Amino acid sequence: MARSFWAFLAIVHPVLAETVLGPQCQAYLARKSLESPSELAAELEKQDIGGMCSLRAEGDNEYAPDPEPGIPGATDTSELACRHGNPSLYDNGGACCGWRPHFNWVISTCEENDKLSTSNFCRVPDCVKEGSPKINYVAAYQFNGSHFVLLNESTAGELSADGVSGSFHNGTGFERVKSNFSWLGGAGDWTSKYAPWGKGRTGPRGVTPPGALWVLSAENFYYAGFYMLSQLNLNMQGAGNPLGTPCWVWEFDPVEGTVGWMPPGKPLPGNLNHLYATNNAAPSGCMPVAYTAAQANGLKRNFSTPRDFQAY
Repeated sequence: MARSFWAFLAIVHPVLAETVLGPQCQAYLARKSLESPSELAAELEKQDIGGMCSLRAEGDNEYAPDPEPGIPGATDTSELACRHGNPSLYDNGGACCGWRPHFNWVISTCEENDKLSTSNFCRVPDCVKEGSPKINYVAAYQFNGSHFVLLNESTAGELSADGVSGSFHNGTGFERVKSNFSWLGGAGDWTSKYAPWGKGRTGPRGVTPPGALWVLSAENFYYAGFYMLSQLNLNMQGAGNPLGTPCWVWEFDPVEGTVGWMPPGKPLPGNLNHLYATNNAAPSGCMPVAYTAAQANGLKRNFSTPRDFQAY
């Protein structure tokens, strides 16, 4: 029986952030004795990392996705350039400075390729990783303010007027088209990876505000990862980091653990969820880390999160 995993990302437009703040944001500003997000930004300017990064003199990174939407209701991200928070923004001549909120999926597996036969996440007995994952399709949807619109260029499956489909057992869907999405095989953490990527405005735009939805349909999904990166990151790494940096500025991990963080022979980085955890791996000043990052209990001796599970 096919199972579906999905990830939804609601992205708050920064123009609204000055007037519509949630209780957590209000409490944070109160603890810092700040009156508004603008005062917080002014304080960040005083920090070595946190102040506004310098944009490239030659203009936008040529690997950045198109800020103008092709779907009515999707956000034009031209004015949403991120210039705060992540160390990557301050290096390599501003290659990553001004990245915009465009995101897309990555599937990582233990499939052998011409570069690697195994990897940090895949150092497990062959008998437990054979036959997984069995993926039917992966789909990306853009929210337009009223409903979700399928993004064909960011969807790995059989596309038709009815949407997307696929069957692992019949060799259709993801199995048939996955070679078109090959990305960064041989990285070392996972053996093989797949993602939508290209060069800048000619490649996938990814999913932007006001909301994103990704759907993974699979017969089984273990010893594999399903996570999201910025479209700029996907484009840069897919091209071999031509500007000297991958622009790893943000990551959200619906299905990925911690066992691959450390090389063989080193202590594992947690005491639970070594293979699966929902967390953030790369924080950004423009897209803060969610509380779920603590679920990995990374580099901690005692189990701390979630609290309801401590008794077990």
